Amino acid sequence: EDIVRFLSIVSWIAVVVVTSSCGIEISEGPGHADPAHGDDPIAWFEGDFEDAFELARQENKPLLLYWGAEWCPPCHHLKATVFRTPEFVAKSREFIPVYLDGDDERAQILGEELGAVSYPTVLIFSPGGDEIMRMPTNIDSAQYVALLDSALTRMRPIGEVLAAVLETGAAQAAPEDLNLLAFY
Repeated sequence: EDIVRFLSIVSWIAVVVVTSSCGIEISEGPGHADPAHGDDPIAWFEGDFEDAFELARQENKPLLLYWGAEWCPPCHHLKATVFRTPEFVAKSREFIPVYLDGDDERAQILGEELGAVSYPTVLIFSPGGDEIMRMPTNIDSAQYVALLDSALTRMRPIGEVLAAVLETGAAQAAPEDLNLLAFY
């Protein structure tokens, strides 16, 4: 456990050194003020997860769940390079954006229920609560916006996508279905 903690600290220091030398700013994370950027531009939902789904149903909007942690270097990279872009911020308004801090009470239990095994994890749910997409976290802002657009237009539960591919076989499956399943 001490070695893991030590490696986490060393990794964090390396990210800070590298990003500061590259001009990338490290933000405080969703829901926190960042002196360099002002308030977080994404209107993250305030409240518990169940209330977020209720709001998604009421407004008939999909839910965008970002599961991260304040100590997570890849999370800081995602927030600094994707979540701050005007295109992503604008697209986030078409969703109920929810930030789940992996260190909060019950977050690990919820993460386990969602199958989130690493930080960061970004998931899209339909207004009814079906998982639509599990997004890769190592893509740029333009690719994120394209995937969010795809989620908005398809709104097809991932379970249905998988069932269709298994039924027809990969050779006969729709390329967009195979592309979507590649993220799992």
